[in-house]
Order: sequence, then structure tokens, then C-alpha cells
Amino acid sequence: MYETAIKLSDSALEDLRCYVCSGYLSSSPIRVLPNGSCICGRCLPVDRSTATCRVFALEAILNNVLFPCPNRVSGCKAITHFNRTIEHESKCIYYTSSCPITGSNNCAWEGSGAEISEHFLKHHNYLLQGSAQFTITSNEDSHGIFLTHPDNLYIVKYDYDAKQKMLWYDVRYCKQESFHDLNYTIQILNSNHHDCTMYLKGAKCHLYNSTFFAKESRIQLNINQFYQYLDEPRSITVVIHFKYTNPGGYSAQNSHLVSSLIETLTESLDMFFAKAFWFYREYILRHSKEIIDVIKTVFYLAVTQVCVSAITGSTKVNHKR
Repeated sequence: MYETAIKLSDSALEDLRCYVCSGYLSSSPIRVLPNGSCICGRCLPVDRSTATCRVFALEAILNNVLFPCPNRVSGCKAITHFNRTIEHESKCIYYTSSCPITGSNNCAWEGSGAEISEHFLKHHNYLLQGSAQFTITSNEDSHGIFLTHPDNLYIVKYDYDAKQKMLWYDVRYCKQESFHDLNYTIQILNSNHHDCTMYLKGAKCHLYNSTFFAKESRIQLNINQFYQYLDEPRSITVVIHFKYTNPGGYSAQNSHLVSSLIETLTESLDMFFAKAFWFYREYILRHSKEIIDVIKTVFYLAVTQVCVSAITGSTKVNHKR
């Protein structure tokens, strides 16, 4: 489909601008207005009652055109095909954004997402911390925002209402390495008794952008429903665990294949150890059963690691092709 894709000159691309958003006509449906102007698939006419007509012929032509990222002025070098740009834009870290520090300490900085780390280091280094976790006191209102550094760049914002025992939080990434499907899991634990802990359902981690400032984007957590399970703590520590669900192209299909291989190998190994025990029973009975359990565990882990390495390795080779 894209074998004949061409890259247009900047002057030619300027003629392929949306009448509403001024972005490229890089996503369908492309509609033409009564005045002859075109709007992209992201937009609607300013006047909703305006009659429009979809231009299928233009879409067929644009299928062969390569479009630069709208954030190329900020450093993005990505070039995408028609109808692939929206997906890229939702993950592009070169978008122009404002500083997440608002309120009484409002910061007027604006720049690309790729520059947030440097900005925090220079102007808000007191908000940098090495781990993605925070602590709230059960009977005190609190709120905060911080950025993890240096391993990965995640922005975490939280707001706790002690009277309602309600916690609102939002977690975003702002680093290119996070382009894979990234999820996170929330762990809440009694700050004084770490044995009293719970893991909550995971959520998808989104790119830091303007929606970070919207209250609707926050996740609400009712601490009260976990209060007794945590042994009525005076303070609660919230830990955020990140997990890549699709690193290096590791697909759900490969995951299913690995699971099947492990299941088959486990059954075979169980049969092997059963026969080995019967054949060498006189010798084995002289030794501790714990030693046999350790050997089996190590063997299972080794086989599992080999299977995962083999599958992920073959996937990377296929990507290079």
C-alpha cells in the first residue's frame, strides 16, 4: 500500500493544510466545505450546520503521501503515512507544553516534552525524587507533584481529602523510551507496618500533555474502603509500579506461545522427575526432599528464561527485516 509513498516539498505540503486546525490533511475523512476549503479528520466545521462532502479521490491520493510530524520545529524527525499521524502525535514527546507547576508557584515555562527533565533540573530540582512513591497522613489534607529522576521520567500529581478519605492522582510519562505500551499498578501500604499492603488494578500510563491539568483526567481512589484492611494506619504510602506490556515488540501472540511452551515443558518435566524418582528411589530417599524441590525450581526457571529469550529474540529479528 505504501510502496509508492512520496515525500512532498514544504511548499507543496502548505497547500495540504486543514481549514480549521491548520494541521496537515493527514487523516481521514477529508471533507470539502462550500467555499472549496478542506478539513481533516480531526476537525468539524466551525458552523456545525455547514454542509460538507467527503472527498474520497483526494484521500486515495494522500494515501501515497508522507507527512512530517507537526512538532518537527521542536525537533521531531518522524515521518508518517496518511491516517498514521494521529497515533504518532498522541505519543510524540516533542509537543509544546507548559510546566506542570501551577498555583501559587506558577511557572510560565513552555517547551517540548523532551525538555521537561532539563527544566526541572534547573528550576524545580526540589521536586525530583528517585522513586515513584509518596506518603499521605490519614487525618490531614495533602497534595503534591513530583518528577522521578534519573532512570525514567514520570510526572506524578496527587490530592488527598482527609475528611472524605479520598485520593485523586494522575501519572504521566514524558520520555521517548516509554513509547511502548506502558501500564502502572498502585500499591498502598501501612507506612508503619509494611505487611499490611494491597495491590490495586493497573491503569494505562499516558503521555504528559495539557489534559494533565484537567480534573476529569485524575483517577479517584476511595481510601476508606481499604482502611480496615490496612489496619487503620496513621499514614499510608502509595507506591507506583511501572510495567511495559509490549517491550521490543513482544506481542500478545508471543506471550500466548510462551505460556503454551512453559505449560508443555512443565508437564514433561513433572513426568521426567517422577520417572527419575522411581528409577533412583533408593538413592534419592537418602537425601533431603528440599534439595529435589530446589533442583526442580531452578530447572523450571532456567527453561522459562530460555523460552522467553528465544521468543523475544526472534521477534526482534523479524522487526529488523
